[in-house]
Amino acid sequence: MIEKNKHKPAVFVDVDLTLINCESFRIFILKKYLEAGLLKKSKLAWFYLLRRIGKISISRFKKQCFFILKGMKRSELEMLGARFSKNVLLKYVRPGAYITLKKHKSNGLPIYLVSASPQFYVKSLSNQLGLFGSFATEFKYNKEGKFTGDFDGSECIAEEKLLRLKYFCERMGIDLNSSVFYTDSYKDMPLLISVGVPIAVCPDKQLKKICKQKGWAIEYW
Repeated sequence: MIEKNKHKPAVFVDVDLTLINCESFRIFILKKYLEAGLLKKSKLAWFYLLRRIGKISISRFKKQCFFILKGMKRSELEMLGARFSKNVLLKYVRPGAYITLKKHKSNGLPIYLVSASPQFYVKSLSNQLGLFGSFATEFKYNKEGKFTGDFDGSECIAEEKLLRLKYFCERMGIDLNSSVFYTDSYKDMPLLISVGVPIAVCPDKQLKKICKQKGWAIEYW
């Protein structure tokens, strides 16, 4: 449940390669395609080749990979996401992440996960960690509540991630300008420059360079 925190800062944490030391999307997709048999595995290899040679964008690549879930009910995906986050993702949470989350909880700050990965398992991960909520890429469902194979709106990344958080903070009375954001990727620059406390966690080369230029903190969890 999301509670109002008027005029207070919050803590926002990226998931892949920040909170956890892996890319959840790749692990989930590989697992599903391996379970699906040779034909599906061949299709995944084809999608991967198209991505490698630049024929499709990363967003299109993800949509094509997640097409294997088309037709599943929302409730089925949520149960699948809960199992995946509990049985797989929790094992990849960085030790330092637990320490940081505990520190912010003791200070009374609400913590939210923010990710380009699918909400159907990011939400479960947030719940299992005892956090306040999550912002992630949403799937589109038809009138029968079944996944259409497409995203609902834009992928939750870069500017889109910032727009969602701005709207949420304005509605909930959270002060984004004094909030904390943890991420590993330079792709999150729109949000990094919008919060009061930007912190890089195990940053990629581009973000590490920017942190040195701007004097931003770097942590290794």
